[in-house]
Amino acid sequence: MDKTKIKDIKSGQFNKRAFASTGLFISGLGLPITGLLNHFLAFDTLTVERHAWMSAHNVLGLLFLDLCQLFRSVYAPDYLTIIDNIVD
Repeated sequence: MDKTKIKDIKSGQFNKRAFASTGLFISGLGLPITGLLNHFLAFDTLTVERHAWMSAHNVLGLLFLDLCQLFRSVYAPDYLTIIDNIVD
């Protein structure tokens, strides 16, 4: 891979890649936990506890999808460069 095309992150600049990766990691860890708790409470009546776990699972799922799109938009130019280097 040609390292001259990779942009250097200046000190103090917001790093989208680190933000997306960290958010995906955290929401990726939270989704199975909230899903499992949601599954255990599935046969109960709709209580505040069950509603909270369902809401947390939904929010984490939407956050995960949004961060996947951000991750894709940040890394797409690098993937295209790698594909161009392989094809050539």
